[in-house]
Amino acid sequence: MLQYVISEIIDTISGKFLNEMSKIELSRSLKIYLNNTYEKFRLTKNLLFRNEPIDFYSNYIPLTLTGKNDYIRVKSPVDIFEKINKIAIIGNAGSGKTTLLKHLTLGAIESDNLIPVFVELRLFTSQNYDFHDYVTSLISQDLKNELKILFKAGKFLFLFDGFDEINFSEGQKSISQIQDFITQYNFNKFVITSRPGTNIESLNEFHIYEIAELNEHDIYIYVQNLKLPNSKKELFYDSIESDTYLHKYLTSPLFLAIYIDYILNHTDRNIPKKKSIFFRNIIDTLFSKHDSVSKLGFVRTKLSGLNKDQLEYISTLLAFRGLLLSTSAFSKDLLIKELELIKRSQKFDFENDRLIYDLTISVNILVVINDFYIFPHILVLEYLASLFISRLPLDQKRTFYRKVVSENKFYLSLTLLNFLFELDEQILMREYIIPKIGKDIFEYSDKHEDKILSEFIKDLFGYSEISYNFVNDLKKIYKADFDNDIDELFLT
Repeated sequence: MLQYVISEIIDTISGKFLNEMSKIELSRSLKIYLNNTYEKFRLTKNLLFRNEPIDFYSNYIPLTLTGKNDYIRVKSPVDIFEKINKIAIIGNAGSGKTTLLKHLTLGAIESDNLIPVFVELRLFTSQNYDFHDYVTSLISQDLKNELKILFKAGKFLFLFDGFDEINFSEGQKSISQIQDFITQYNFNKFVITSRPGTNIESLNEFHIYEIAELNEHDIYIYVQNLKLPNSKKELFYDSIESDTYLHKYLTSPLFLAIYIDYILNHTDRNIPKKKSIFFRNIIDTLFSKHDSVSKLGFVRTKLSGLNKDQLEYISTLLAFRGLLLSTSAFSKDLLIKELELIKRSQKFDFENDRLIYDLTISVNILVVINDFYIFPHILVLEYLASLFISRLPLDQKRTFYRKVVSENKFYLSLTLLNFLFELDEQILMREYIIPKIGKDIFEYSDKHEDKILSEFIKDLFGYSEISYNFVNDLKKIYKADFDNDIDELFLT
């Protein structure tokens, strides 16, 4: 395991500076480090396999990097660094950044070409370490000076994981030390990862790549490689083929894993699957679970000083405001204006820039694209907006729905209505659907084919397609509401 390259650099580079005993100790320390790293990474756990480790490559999705003028299908370190020596990889939460670095580390160890050094930037603090000493200490606490000599050989691959996880309060000092390290050992290979919005593009000499979204072929390969019964895999395929909205959303390894877990845990045909449960899992994962699973209990410091529930509430309110403003993208000025409104109306105390950092980097519920702040997917915005609406006091909820019905200013999409059905079906039925449609059409369609109601809803709401399940749910709720004297129910 990298025996040849270890012997080569120790013999050729260190011969003038080290005695035989130091060379033996260096070789021994490098071999121990690489063996330990290999054993650490070759088995893994994730959201699907929490209880026992599985083989890394039974859970790995080959990723594609897109640059300004090209793309790279990541297979091995030899391929990725064939033309360039320094790569910065940008990806949202759950896009596979850390997993990709582990893949490159394993590939380097097996190739006998480059010596990988995996560096978790979240563990580095400039108060306790000089960055050069921090990196060498990962291999040996006793041979720091000797390792610094070896680093000049140009045979190392340094993998810096989590530029976005650098301690914010000392960020510039830490970044300066990292840049100095890269400059000093310039002839090696470097790859560094970050979530968007950290200004990683300013790192000199680094070619910037983004992790591309998964396509259908990627998803198929991933599911086929999973150690699951074929019946479970078929259940997944049937599910995504019957739901085009969710199919379009499974574009990152994290969300794909959450959805597979959701499907596997809702296999009882007597228990209806609910999209809101899937999106609840996504929100929980972004706000708290993802880092603790992938980074062994790591919890990001929230710069705003707000807790998870407060950040989630602000996110739901922003999504609702986006619904009212008919926008899914906030400019920086509009976002600050909305945050000022939230502070005044909700009595929150935070600095705007710190909260924006938390929303975009700490929890990644907003992503930055072309200087606009958007939710990771329109379905996330609609789920969060439906959460906000469903949690409103009854009088405010009624006011909202009546304004929607009477003034016709806001467009409630079919997916938003589906979320509201699952979260707050009786209020939605009473205050929006029945006033919008009129109970006569329900009673008329009850005596005829369901497609009459379906076509009526299409025309009234402007939908090009609507499922019969949606129509049947409407009819069931309508009957239950009126059979149970709904007026009395909601006026108490």
